[in-house]
Amino acid sequence: MKTNGIQFNFTGGTTGTVATAASANGPRSISVDQLMALLKRLQAQIGLLKVLVIRDSAIPTLGARFFDGLFIRRVELADCGIASVERGAFAGLESVLQELALPRNRLVRVPTAAIAGLSALTKLDLSYNEIGELAGEDALPRFAKVGQRDLLYLI
Repeated sequence: MKTNGIQFNFTGGTTGTVATAASANGPRSISVDQLMALLKRLQAQIGLLKVLVIRDSAIPTLGARFFDGLFIRRVELADCGIASVERGAFAGLESVLQELALPRNRLVRVPTAAIAGLSALTKLDLSYNEIGELAGEDALPRFAKVGQRDLLYLI
């Protein structure tokens, strides 16, 4: 699949799909919105994505239904300037998403309402954000599959 001069290759197996991107003319980029639209358009062909990593992109807010229609096992959004995560941002991933990493963003609160329903979650990384206390509305929800050793990265 080719878009905006970038060749996307999707390789899969029984455990999911891996996406790689390359350009014959050196590094090229597309917006996060373009990437998400492409992934959603190709979801039937891609199936389960093992990992989606987006780094150094401008995503101030993860809006409701951001991942709508996708099946992703691990999401990493690092250094994206995320300041808020809306309720329903992970809608559709509740029983699929096992690892969520949102390190080095601008979160000042744990996105409790957005992550509370992630029943398959085993790891959560909110490190290097600006999160203060973990009390009241910011208290972490209980995750059935998160073990104490895997627990959380909040530093």
